[in-house]
Amino acid sequence: MEKCFIKISAFLPLFIILNLTLSINTSQAQWEMTGGPYYGRVYCYAVSGSNLFAGTFGGGIFVSTNYGQNWTAANNGLSNKFVNAFTVSGANIFAGTTGGVFLSSDNGITWNAVNNGLTSNVVYALASSGSTIFAGTYYGGGVFLSTNSGTSWTAVNNGLSNTYIHALAIQGSSVFAGTNGGIFMSTNNGANWVSSSSGLTSSLVYCLQVFGSNIFAGVSPGICKSTNNGANWTALGNGLVTRDYHTIGISGGSLFAGTSWDGIFISSDSGANWSTVNNGLSTDQGINAIGSQGSYVFAGTNSGVFSSSNNGTLWNFTNTGITGLYNFALTYLNGNIFVGTNGGVFISSNQGGNWTPVNSGLPGNMNIRCLATLGNFLYAGTGTGVYVTASNGASWAATNAGISLEDVYCMTVSGTNIFIGTSSSAFLSTNNGASWNRRDTGLTTNYILSLAFSGTDLYAGTVNGIYKSTNNGSYWTQVNSGLTNLYAHTLAVQGSNIIAGTSGGLFLSTNNGAYWTPINNGISAQAINTLTVSGTNVFAGTYNGIYMTTNNGAYWYERDQGFNPLPEIQSLLISGSYIFSGTNSLGVWRRNIDDMVNPSAPLLSYPANGSTNISRTTALDWNDVELANSYRVQVSADSLFSSTVWDTSGVIISQTTIPPGKLLGLTRYYWRVNATNGGGTGVWSVTWNFQTSQYLPLNLKVYLEGFWDGTNQVSDTVRVYLGNQASPHALADSTIVVLSSSGTAPLSFSKAASGSYYIIVKHRNHLETWSKLPQAFSSNVPVNYDFTTSSAQAYGDNMKQIGSVWVFIVGDENQDGSIDAVDVSDFIVQYGSTAYLNCDFNGDNSVDAADVPYMIANFGLTKITPGLLNKPLNIRNDIKKISRKIYE
Repeated sequence: MEKCFIKISAFLPLFIILNLTLSINTSQAQWEMTGGPYYGRVYCYAVSGSNLFAGTFGGGIFVSTNYGQNWTAANNGLSNKFVNAFTVSGANIFAGTTGGVFLSSDNGITWNAVNNGLTSNVVYALASSGSTIFAGTYYGGGVFLSTNSGTSWTAVNNGLSNTYIHALAIQGSSVFAGTNGGIFMSTNNGANWVSSSSGLTSSLVYCLQVFGSNIFAGVSPGICKSTNNGANWTALGNGLVTRDYHTIGISGGSLFAGTSWDGIFISSDSGANWSTVNNGLSTDQGINAIGSQGSYVFAGTNSGVFSSSNNGTLWNFTNTGITGLYNFALTYLNGNIFVGTNGGVFISSNQGGNWTPVNSGLPGNMNIRCLATLGNFLYAGTGTGVYVTASNGASWAATNAGISLEDVYCMTVSGTNIFIGTSSSAFLSTNNGASWNRRDTGLTTNYILSLAFSGTDLYAGTVNGIYKSTNNGSYWTQVNSGLTNLYAHTLAVQGSNIIAGTSGGLFLSTNNGAYWTPINNGISAQAINTLTVSGTNVFAGTYNGIYMTTNNGAYWYERDQGFNPLPEIQSLLISGSYIFSGTNSLGVWRRNIDDMVNPSAPLLSYPANGSTNISRTTALDWNDVELANSYRVQVSADSLFSSTVWDTSGVIISQTTIPPGKLLGLTRYYWRVNATNGGGTGVWSVTWNFQTSQYLPLNLKVYLEGFWDGTNQVSDTVRVYLGNQASPHALADSTIVVLSSSGTAPLSFSKAASGSYYIIVKHRNHLETWSKLPQAFSSNVPVNYDFTTSSAQAYGDNMKQIGSVWVFIVGDENQDGSIDAVDVSDFIVQYGSTAYLNCDFNGDNSVDAADVPYMIANFGLTKITPGLLNKPLNIRNDIKKISRKIYE
């Protein structure tokens, strides 16, 4: 497999996040990535300006803008994340994966598959010369050529006697292919190939590197060099060990060679002499790629990125942000969280803030598919049996007596008993794992995927359905009735319920496994990897995100907020206030569990159910709901809410007021509320109803003499009454309203029944004025009444004309219905004062000489009401005497 290093000069735009923050913001109601574990098999590098790209096995492509100190995923559009090689052609970057070739024309912002013509999609090698691109594929596909930026590919295998391609390199007009059967060369863009293996010490060629006029080949084992364009090869050995060499890279004037087991070797004399440079590296890391950027050299290993700023003298682990692990299992012990991965066990003592590998004593095959705790012991199921630690992972020891060295897929603990499920059977240990006894009587399959206890009953999920044992595994009975998918990945117990997650969805048994019912309402991803339970809540990790149910699986809610892209969930753990999720190649994430749970239904409190005479702008009130961030309120004219008249969301407190104009009078309305938090939206409250009070709307227009300047009116308050049509014209209702500068005001009456009423208007210093005739009022039907158009609009024509309009008469400051000596006396008392005063006849907040003409002009006038046609008094001489006194 070629592990190549390519430099390009294009600049990657600043869309990529410059730094990965390790701190976790717990205030956001969504999933957030923890600090790792940062680990991934890095298979290739490429440089673009100040940006360094790394291709990983399973995690996709990552980019660093600070010499590898931090990395950010750059996988938009990359549907296959097993990246083996890069090459660059002009502004285009090509990535070779196990799912074909992907192209980015925007420096890694987005990727698009370009596989037209490829008959083999497992691409191990890429090389380019100008606009000509070569792709080396595996499994017999051979070499493909594209001359149109990957739009189409053509197989070019004529002369290739081995079409399993690990590496490609270009020197001048010659193209070299490293295969399982030696090296081949083409001088005509792959139209013909000839063997170029003379002198090779092995026909298995892993990598090729051009350095000046020389070509280097990493083979199994050793390194060979050609100084004559591949005509002959010479083995290099001075300082090298006999190992497979998977990558050869260049940094400055030095060659770096990476091995499968003995670390990295350096040569500063074109390969004549080599020495090891492994300080800071574990020699069993497995070196897959070598790259360089500026003064830094980078090693891509099976555990991530190592960098050196001093030509390999010292290496530092600089893998922050790269996530390529399968996070199979999560557990909690002694205040720590442990995750089992295909790269071993990692520990976090700060709720996922950062993770540290704890693998001392674990086998080379570190696929940790399950973890379990018993007392202070932590058990790990690996590809070669069970290992145990009593030191939080500081050291592990095998504990496999009675077990074949095989894959352990699941574990469960009951009391002092530990059960494991393997690829061959179920086993029980009653002595902390010191020895194991096979427990498979009655099992018709030995492939155990999951285990769970419900009381004293033990259940096993297998590739052939579910089995039950009532005697600690001594005998098993198949319990598959109702199961439509028998591949049972995971089991969970909630009270007396048992839930099974299969390759075909979720199933529930409420009768100890006697019968299973599918419970998949709301789940779009049917393959279930893991289950965990918290009280009445069950969480399911699937191949496409996380789901939750609060009602025994009657409905599942998606709980994926914050994930981008949506990951495959392989493990779940609830620890303290958090739920943790282990993903496939995207690290471990966490979320506050309260944010996962839907808030409960609110309890309504006002208006009371069935209440009447409620204001059309009433405040709706309900109880505070724990965990709620906001509320949604709906008001409808029918109980089914098919005629919703008001619907508002984002209400922060547990009360809101219905805006004017939404409700009609004397109408019954139905209302309900639900609550929302980061976990989603809860169910609706019960529905309550209320009837609004009467609503007799009136659009009124009035000009007040003293306040009207011929164009605008000083806004002021008036009280409007409805007077019964029949004598003695008892008042049926009233309301206060502010007249606008145009003299208008919309108002309504809520107490009077529908009928005919006089409109009566009172102002603090104008004569009370009645409508000419009673007006017919009907619920919810506006009445428009304009006093300003004619004196005939007022009862007894009791208004004055100013210009073309009619106004109410000013001067009755004590509102006794008459402008008389009492008003004059009060005027004298208030004269010279500034405030909101009844004797301020022109509305300028001052009682002064400007108000006197109104008193003089209107002295002796009275209100006119039905049955009382008042006449003006003839006392002009008296008012003249009073006015002279005022002016004195």
